[in-house]
Amino acid sequence: MLLTQTAQTQDENGLKLTLHEELIASQDALTSVMKAMQHGTDLADTPWQIMVLNSQFSGQQVTAEIGIFFQSLNGGCNCSDNPDQISPENEYGEFVLSIDRETCEATLELK
Repeated sequence: MLLTQTAQTQDENGLKLTLHEELIASQDALTSVMKAMQHGTDLADTPWQIMVLNSQFSGQQVTAEIGIFFQSLNGGCNCSDNPDQISPENEYGEFVLSIDRETCEATLELK
């Protein structure tokens, strides 16, 4: 995934400002977050909250440990006695984010 704005950040405040917007827009990030899902089968269409736990900045790379709070849905069976998806479940996952400053290529791996 490409995180062009986040790759240019110089400190944790800049990281917080750009990371949320760029991760939400990335299909690769959605796939990574789904790996942290424990209660549901699908991601709920609700906002994520991202918390930077630790970050390091060098001339070549941005590395951060982040926590993502999100919600999942259980698809249900759509039977007559269970026609709708159940309420969203709160979920949390910790990830390691690495961004190459030159290429802006990023990886997001479940911790």
